[in-house]
Amino acid sequence: MQIIDLAEQTRVLGQVAPALETLRDDVRKVRGGEILKPIREPAPIARRTQQLAMHSTQQLHNLSFSQYAADFGLAT
Repeated sequence: MQIIDLAEQTRVLGQVAPALETLRDDVRKVRGGEILKPIREPAPIARRTQQLAMHSTQQLHNLSFSQYAADFGLAT
């Protein structure tokens, strides 16, 4: 069992929605341009998307193995 700062974990997970909004806006800008964009435009967006997904997955993993999940019988 891992002891974590639930307030910090909640704050970090709360940053996911604004980050997704930013990514969505960036994708719209790329899609709004020419059909055949060079790889230099969508590649950074794909990388940021992967980083956000990995970070969110790690945060959820931390929460699922924390004392809070164990206290409420949610630990896997």
